[in-house]
Amino acid sequence: MNDPGYLLDQFKARSNARKQRSLQIIDAICREQHERGSPDFTIATVGKLSTQRGGPTSQAIRNKSGVDYRALIAGWAEHTGGMPKRPVSNKASSGDEALLKRIADPVIRAEVGFLLAETRKLRGQVRLLQQTVQHHIVIDQRHTVPPRPDAEVLLATDLSDLERDALAHAISEGCLAENGWKVDRRGALVDATSGRRVFKNGFITALRKVLAQQKT
Repeated sequence: MNDPGYLLDQFKARSNARKQRSLQIIDAICREQHERGSPDFTIATVGKLSTQRGGPTSQAIRNKSGVDYRALIAGWAEHTGGMPKRPVSNKASSGDEALLKRIADPVIRAEVGFLLAETRKLRGQVRLLQQTVQHHIVIDQRHTVPPRPDAEVLLATDLSDLERDALAHAISEGCLAENGWKVDRRGALVDATSGRRVFKNGFITALRKVLAQQKT
């Protein structure tokens, strides 16, 4: 297991005064979570509590420069048996644990653990979006409809309130910021850090049209 105290000392030794203060805030929050018996060491929760104290926000922790923050949070989660992310299936968890056990360096092990959890979360969100869109959207290709430069998107069925809220949340500013995504001028969903396209051109604009039709 990772010793959070050891991780904190290692990170502070290579940080400036400002970052040392931020690390202390993250460490104090994680310690308090443990002392109150809470297993919640998610970035959303720790980031919210940190922001209230003038520490790193959730997005700052998720950024590339927040690697030490993430490793410290993951170290506390592993040390206390808490959850750095949502629970995953036993199959994925056992495979990840086998991989992590082969990493000797506790700092690297904590960061790899975080990245594995983030990857599982993003894959789950992508599958949910794909299934939702594929199930409820068809392209009207009837010959009675005159050709247009852009395809007309129509709904096969009305969305429930739950489904509509899920789609609206998926393209909301908060969700995009939390996952480090952005929308480019052609409607593609793009990873803000790497520039990698998560969904192709027109994906976001298509969802917005779907939601707009639901309001009419």
